[in-house]
Amino acid sequence: MVNRFKASVKARSRVPKHRKVLWYFAKAPNLSAKLSVIKFFFKRILKDIGLPVRTDDELTVNIGELTIHFVPFWGELIHYQEIFIDKVYEQHPSFHPSECGIIFDCGANIGLFTMHAAQNRDAKIYAFEPNPSVYGRLKKNIEINNLSNVSVYPLAIGAERGKSKLCWDSSTLSGKISESVSEGNNSAEIEITTLDHICSEHEVRFIDLLKLDVEGKEYEALKGGRQTLKTTKKLVLEYHNDEVRKKCESFLKKIGFNKVTEIPGHQYYINSNIGV
Repeated sequence: MVNRFKASVKARSRVPKHRKVLWYFAKAPNLSAKLSVIKFFFKRILKDIGLPVRTDDELTVNIGELTIHFVPFWGELIHYQEIFIDKVYEQHPSFHPSECGIIFDCGANIGLFTMHAAQNRDAKIYAFEPNPSVYGRLKKNIEINNLSNVSVYPLAIGAERGKSKLCWDSSTLSGKISESVSEGNNSAEIEITTLDHICSEHEVRFIDLLKLDVEGKEYEALKGGRQTLKTTKKLVLEYHNDEVRKKCESFLKKIGFNKVTEIPGHQYYINSNIGV
């Protein structure tokens, strides 16, 4: 499936805006989805000439065997290339989801990595996304693709359980946990849980692969999973600044994780107390 659509996805990232819209139209699975693309096209024209328009249009496309709901203005489909084609989470041979039984996707967004991992039907995937708008598309994507081996949760992963405020800007795809609404022009109260609580509540005794991308709160997520990490075999950490990278690396090294490789923005760890 990846090779089949590699050329079209790469080409779409280089072509002008109107060509992207034609690509969306061609991949839309039904009449309703195609009408949504037409509506999106006219709104894009209005936005380009400076008129204020909402930028949360949800489109649907078929890529290979998957049907994907996404918001184009938020760039949510961009990650298809890095996950399915560039295989950013599989930069070490031991990290392929087909070799895993229990997978945690913390910061699942619309579920592209989750959908990739769920192609291993023998695996059980737990996916977490706190942004209520994004979570809705995550849930749709899991349901429409009949991925019965996935459980989704509208939760943030942090250092301790509680509630907080998630703020995000209309033009971005990610949010930031903050008590200040000035961090973005959209906000929602969200629930925060910990890896330790989730694993205890659902009787998860081990994790084969933990993917952690929680928008700068990776260190807090690790602190809330001290018991869970003892039985976690492999961890892919996505970081957004050097301070987070250093804190997480130091924390993981102290509890027995070896960094086996690194690319810009991503680190890959194996638990030396368990192995693979």
